Amino acid sequence: MAAELPPDADRRFGRGYLVALPVGYHADVARQWPLVLFLHGRGEWGEDLALVRSQGIGALVDAARMPEAIVVAPQTPEGQYWHPLFVDAVLRKVEDAFRIDPTRRYLTGLSMGGFGTLATALAFPNRFAAIAPICGGMPNDFVAAERGVAFCDEDILQPVVSRIRHLPVFIAHGEDDPLVPVEMSRRVVRLLEASGNTPEQRWLDGVGHDAWTPIYFDEPAFFPWLMRHQRSVNFSEPECHAVDTRLAGTYTMVGARAEVSVVDGDVLLNWSNGRCDTLLPLDDGWFIGPGLVRIHCGPTNGMLLDIPGVGRFRRG
Repeated sequence: MAAELPPDADRRFGRGYLVALPVGYHADVARQWPLVLFLHGRGEWGEDLALVRSQGIGALVDAARMPEAIVVAPQTPEGQYWHPLFVDAVLRKVEDAFRIDPTRRYLTGLSMGGFGTLATALAFPNRFAAIAPICGGMPNDFVAAERGVAFCDEDILQPVVSRIRHLPVFIAHGEDDPLVPVEMSRRVVRLLEASGNTPEQRWLDGVGHDAWTPIYFDEPAFFPWLMRHQRSVNFSEPECHAVDTRLAGTYTMVGARAEVSVVDGDVLLNWSNGRCDTLLPLDDGWFIGPGLVRIHCGPTNGMLLDIPGVGRFRRG
């Protein structure tokens, strides 16, 4: 069934989503069900929910091969990368509407949705029992690769990735992926392992970008792996840090400007081209929306705003 967030919800980063209920959902009105939240790739963004049904777990639903769970598949508008606030808004809405087991929420996504899976888990590390980014990578790395910019140093990212050191993670990637290089997922694995996490891994020899079909359709261990994990989650548990209002101000680099504001504990970043992002605070000066941003005091250069894959802004 198709649904959308109500007008009073946060619809800035998306509004529409699909819900598929498992066989037997209406037979036992006391039973709570696992939730599989699926994030599509860039080829399926827009305003047509039929696109979401064409790939990955969305296609499983139409093929009558869905897991024994409630499946929810949001859709981002064209041009909008996955924002953790949109995923959070959809999750809260479906939890109000359906009998979902709060200890068995699972998040997975393909390609752009794999990046969105990691971004959402970093923003809300206690929300899910397990996650599975398929042919994805760390937020910003795809931008860096497109621009020919070096990836952010892994040591710098370690405090951020440590937020999900407790979280079971299933990572899969095609060895011959021409769009999202397999090194992006290998980098995630290194970061997780350095934090003490032991992710489940599938490196698919001879497979290009479509790593999701072998995993979602043909990997018999995938859904059992996902469903065996269980976690006690409290929505009221603080997951983000307070923001120092002294970070606010004007940051500039060659040909660009950013205005940083602090509103309701989040950071609003207004760009010189009119774009505005809402970022959630993490650790060590890091903030996350569709990508990662770091605001910190440089050793000699005053306050800096770093966006791996984009550049460095200096305040003033």
